[in-house]
Amino acid sequence: MTLTPDSTAPIELVAPTGAALVATLDVITAKALISGVFLRPGSPGSPPSIDPEYVGQSDVDWDSQRPCRGDGVVIYIDENGCEWLEHQLVRKDSL
Repeated sequence: MTLTPDSTAPIELVAPTGAALVATLDVITAKALISGVFLRPGSPGSPPSIDPEYVGQSDVDWDSQRPCRGDGVVIYIDENGCEWLEHQLVRKDSL
């Protein structure tokens, strides 16, 4: 999406379907809290597994938040949950 040099006002972009954009797909570092780690026997012929017992809470490092990229551009989410790459977005007034 390119803007002409005489563009002065922001232009609203939407998904190619006309759906409103509501989010970016982001990656955030978090620590999932656990109450312990357990060695569980495997089924016959399978090795044992080491499993954490999650407590259902995470400490999120919001300063680590970064947008996910596809083909080098930000991925946007529309109101229907569909993902769109930045270059797929269209002007709202063009629909």
